[in-house]
Amino acid sequence: MAPRLSRMMACLVFALAAAGCASGDAEFVLSERTLELEQSARERIAAALDRYFGTPQDLVAWLRLPVEYGGHAGAVVAPGEKNDQRLTLQVAFEEDVEDIEPGAPLLWLESSLRDLAQNEGEAQATWRVVEYDPVALELVVETDA
Repeated sequence: MAPRLSRMMACLVFALAAAGCASGDAEFVLSERTLELEQSARERIAAALDRYFGTPQDLVAWLRLPVEYGGHAGAVVAPGEKNDQRLTLQVAFEEDVEDIEPGAPLLWLESSLRDLAQNEGEAQATWRVVEYDPVALELVVETDA
């Protein structure tokens, strides 16, 4: 029985020693798609991952996610014409806006604008930018409803 106990003790000591041999240098690995990007883009992604998530040895914990939704705050100065699913608006933004990408979603914050943008009895539709003229401050939007 003693040889069996000594073999078990030797296995236990070996297992404990082997578990302690691992280096503590674990790191997050970039995905294959990220590795295919240009070096400057890859470096920016790696830096953002380090800043926002840390390393396996020094994780970053979030109490609240820092979501930046983007977009432009402004007001409708004068509603223009409405044709079926398209609406033309005169707008004024809080800052200079040079370009708004076609397809960008539009969020109506005031009920009067929501009412203008949809027909009576319809569910609230999703509106997207068709085009924007920064000189005339004219925004053309359309809905998929």
